[in-house]
Amino acid sequence: MQKLKLSFVALALVLSVMLSAQTADRPLSLGIGGAKTTYNGEIGNSFLNFDEEFQASIAARLGLYLSPSFDLAIDGSHGRYGLTEGNQNFLSDMTQGALNLQYKFANGNLFAEDALIRPFITAGVGIATFDPINGRAKSGTSLQVPVGIGAKLYLTDGLNVWWNSRYGILFEDGVDRLMTEEGDDSYLQHTLGLALDLGNGADTDGDGVRDNVDMCPDVPGLKEMAGCPDSDGDGIKDSDDSCPLVAGKLENLGCPDSDGDGIVDKDDKCPNVAGLQTLMGCPDADGDGIADGDDDCPNAAGTAATRGCPDSDGDGVADNKDKCPQVAGVASLSGCPDSDGDGIADGDDRCPQVAGVRSASGCPDADGDGVADADDKCPSQKGPASNNGCPADPDTDGDGVVDRLDRCPETPGLKSNNGCPQVKEEVKQVMRQALEGVFFETSSARIKTESYAVLDNVVTVMQDNPSFQLLISGHTDSRGDDEMNRDLSQKRADSVRQYLINKGVDRSRMRAVGFGETQPVASNDTSAGRAKNRRVEFTVEFK
Repeated sequence: MQKLKLSFVALALVLSVMLSAQTADRPLSLGIGGAKTTYNGEIGNSFLNFDEEFQASIAARLGLYLSPSFDLAIDGSHGRYGLTEGNQNFLSDMTQGALNLQYKFANGNLFAEDALIRPFITAGVGIATFDPINGRAKSGTSLQVPVGIGAKLYLTDGLNVWWNSRYGILFEDGVDRLMTEEGDDSYLQHTLGLALDLGNGADTDGDGVRDNVDMCPDVPGLKEMAGCPDSDGDGIKDSDDSCPLVAGKLENLGCPDSDGDGIVDKDDKCPNVAGLQTLMGCPDADGDGIADGDDDCPNAAGTAATRGCPDSDGDGVADNKDKCPQVAGVASLSGCPDSDGDGIADGDDRCPQVAGVRSASGCPDADGDGVADADDKCPSQKGPASNNGCPADPDTDGDGVVDRLDRCPETPGLKSNNGCPQVKEEVKQVMRQALEGVFFETSSARIKTESYAVLDNVVTVMQDNPSFQLLISGHTDSRGDDEMNRDLSQKRADSVRQYLINKGVDRSRMRAVGFGETQPVASNDTSAGRAKNRRVEFTVEFK
């Protein structure tokens, strides 16, 4: 008996050492129950003899969880063992204990680790001691090897009904005082009892996964995710999911990639169209390094300076907007060159290597008579194009004023009036009123309606005096670019001339000239002076 006690102590020590290294939920199981033990030996076999007197035992077990498939258990019992029928009956007290390895069918849905019914098979090694009750039994201690089957039926989370049937082989022949060559004695024991699984059963977040195995004990999660949540249901727990609210793939750290270009949607500027990593997921059909959405010419390779369009001459003007796509030019001239820098494209410039003016087709005009110096025989004196730019000395109207000095070379007049007839005072008054009464929209050639009455008086004068010719002169102040001022003054003079034509004055009787800032009548240093210089003059002429 003393040996049996020492053996139980040794087994308990081994179990306690192993228990200290376990962390599974409820790792320790304690059970108690009743058992029926039947005999098999030289006298007979009572395994299936239901008339044999019931030999009861009390049983106990201590179990340790090792893994989903294995448990380690110490099983023990104390009770009657023997055969009560026949002439050779015997009876003894049997105390036995064994260390068993238990294999659980913890796989599949039927016998899962948390199933209601959990079957197992068991095998182990232990000892059994016998104390005779009648004279036919023999006392002693025997090594035993038990094997068996069993199951647990769980009533609550930690409480279960425990059943086990074990066949034990005794390495001792003679408990019944008969020793033969047929073999050692054995027993069959059927045990039924209650067992309580002990351990940490807390489940703080209530997700069905206990805290000791829950990797996210404060957040409800899924069992298959070790208690962690998977908000988007993509099989990747939120803590490992870069896009926890949108289902994605494991290779994309849980983020979706709608267009399958290897760039997840949250980092993809074009998530529905496959594109390039270098362009944040956007396509580049022409391969020029500019995303199609930012490329004005997505099917023709271009440059960033021209928003993805080709620029054959490299002047920064895209070919589709370049009037001279094969020759580098300037943007202000639609990509055409301006060799002399006079603001006139070489293709429209008669003198592309020498800066000139627009009125002389891009050539220099030193005297400003509209005749290019190259064609002007008198480049320092104003003259008509019909006289090659030179003034003429004939006196066509015979009034004693040569034509070049005669403001009315075809109409006899007075020398005191530059060869022109004397103009009546009332006509002069109308022209003076027109000088001060014609207004335009700011920086525009559009005539203001308040000027119409004054211009209508000029129309009346021209209709009443069919011999009159009219010079309409446009002038500006000195502010702004010279060429721009000349252009604005010309447009304003033309606008007045067109108004008079629309009112019935023959266009051949009028000419309009823009002088820009070249003929000031007051100082441009004051606002009042500049206002006087911004004017349209009306001068009566004669042929």
